[in-house]
Amino acid sequence: MARTYLKPNDGLNIPSPDHGGKPLPAEGGWVETSIYWANRLADRDVVDDSEAQIEREAAEEAATRKASKTAKES
Repeated sequence: MARTYLKPNDGLNIPSPDHGGKPLPAEGGWVETSIYWANRLADRDVVDDSEAQIEREAAEEAATRKASKTAKES
């Protein structure tokens, strides 16, 4: 199933079925794409931040690899 990185809009407290009913973290989180989340997006309760999160994770992974390579060369 597809996953999407969503963030609550304007500090809203949005319950997340993907997180056991706990609120979606303010910094966002990966969730399974579903009608529930499609409705939250349509209501503008959450924003889709998937693209930016993928870029952040790729940059973090690259930095980790670089640090690991540098440590091995030392």
